[in-house]
Amino acid sequence: MQTPLKRPLLAAAVTGAIFATGAVLSAPASAATPVLADEPTATATATPTDEVTPTVDPTTATPDPTSDPTTAPTTDPATDPTTAPTTDPATTPTDNPPATTAPADVTKPTGAAKINYTSLWVGQRTTLTLSGVSDDHSAPAAIKRVVAWGDGTTTILSPTTISATKQYAKAGKFTITVTLTDEAGNAAAIKPAGVSVTVPGKVKLSATSVWHGQKFNVVFSSVPSGTTKIVLNEGDGYVTTLKGKNQTVPSMYYHRYRGGLMPAGPVTLTATYTNKQGTTTPIVIGKVTIKKDSWNPHVTVTKPQHSERVSSWKTIRGTATDKGSGVQDVWVIPMRASGSKVYCYTYKKTWLRLRNDSDVNKCGVAVGVSKGKWSLSVKGLAKGKFTVLAVAEDWSDRAGNVAQVTKKLTHS
Repeated sequence: MQTPLKRPLLAAAVTGAIFATGAVLSAPASAATPVLADEPTATATATPTDEVTPTVDPTTATPDPTSDPTTAPTTDPATDPTTAPTTDPATTPTDNPPATTAPADVTKPTGAAKINYTSLWVGQRTTLTLSGVSDDHSAPAAIKRVVAWGDGTTTILSPTTISATKQYAKAGKFTITVTLTDEAGNAAAIKPAGVSVTVPGKVKLSATSVWHGQKFNVVFSSVPSGTTKIVLNEGDGYVTTLKGKNQTVPSMYYHRYRGGLMPAGPVTLTATYTNKQGTTTPIVIGKVTIKKDSWNPHVTVTKPQHSERVSSWKTIRGTATDKGSGVQDVWVIPMRASGSKVYCYTYKKTWLRLRNDSDVNKCGVAVGVSKGKWSLSVKGLAKGKFTVLAVAEDWSDRAGNVAQVTKKLTHS
């Protein structure tokens, strides 16, 4: 809870009251032409006027069969009808052997899977590990691997991935199935142990509808053994780390953490539990509705008997009431004047001379209210003009009226 700043609320009212007292405030290679080894090479070059007569060696000359009547003509086997054609065995047609049909792949792939935790709290994680994936035809890299977690979600594993982690967002019992499918479409289902997910402990709220400032309890029970801590988030920015055990935590709603007043309406409270398996996700443990306050508080200052005496004001008393969230406290400002000098009573229980308007922010004392009544003891009060200002503020930061009593003290 944070204490609100009361003084700016009163500055205008108090300053006006002071004046009312009557006081004064101032690239490729080229191809070569081949040379034939048995081609004669000419060593002499004939001139255009020379006539070359070929010389024939009778001992080596080949007879011309057309000019020698004693020579029989050679028969062309291609045109001789008596000559049987020769068959090329390479082109002789033969019967094709029958095609061999490979047996169909009907064998399912195999593998194994296991999980590290079979019992979890909501939000904790379990890890599945896949091993020994093989098939009689398909290579391991060609086998499809799909993990169904039992809650409607799936994970496809690559051939190089051997594990996957799952976080369950709700309580229940879940059956995990790993499906292996080979290239022929044969599928095998592997079912490791199932997972049971629960919500740890129990929580009860002592009230579900409160005013600002109204106290209620958050009661933790049946906290599981092994719980190391519980973190309570009350929905207003305040987060409390608790020990992991059964306990009662007092609570209330007023201002947000480092912020203004909490708005009226429902507020959701959550808690996270931690053990050796990790931390849960935030678990909703209840809702509290902050009621809307539409009433201003009311305060009075009680005038004592013999109100002209200083001794009658050593204890200043009054009343404070509120129909809504209730009075948080009453800000009481006693003031006295002596000639042109005006003094106010401060929270330090001393009198401060007021020299300018900003000094008003130093005036006053906050007092509590019990059964609709409040009181403040004052020291150092003297004769002269005496004024008491009081204003009440409720837990919804609503301020009420400014009560004022002024009296001239003439007797001790």
